[in-house]
Amino acid sequence: MEMDKVQILTTAYNAHKQELLYRRRSEFVTGGVSVLFYTLGIVFVLYHPGLRQALNSGAARALATVLVIVIANMQCYHLIKNYKRHCDIQRAICSIDHAFGFFIPGEYLADDALYDETWKNSGRERAEGIFSRSLVIIAFASLLVITIWLKGWA
Repeated sequence: MEMDKVQILTTAYNAHKQELLYRRRSEFVTGGVSVLFYTLGIVFVLYHPGLRQALNSGAARALATVLVIVIANMQCYHLIKNYKRHCDIQRAICSIDHAFGFFIPGEYLADDALYDETWKNSGRERAEGIFSRSLVIIAFASLLVITIWLKGWA
């Protein structure tokens, strides 16, 4: 491989790795902030007297419910879009790994490939993880909505 191509691939590899780390941090922060937001929302609805009075009318509870649903929808959308981009980046990194011969036995190590064969499928796995993360957001949002409606009747 020519040195210019090696330099280009190395630069692309480093840029993709940095973006991959950014995407992982973004997913973690989105999940953490979401759980904190809904937990604080539940606590405020349960214990804040002014908020309790504000939620006495059905229209106020309906508006609060719509607001919670819209916020949860935006958070899930962000997680799913972030996951799709994460998979794209993983596939690009895998292509660069292929170009460098990391999967070829004997290329870098005596009798073995540098990377395991299962790494070839990076970015092509099923999206079970993102759905479970979205379900956490939906569960917490549902708890907040239930709290809004039940506390309004109490």
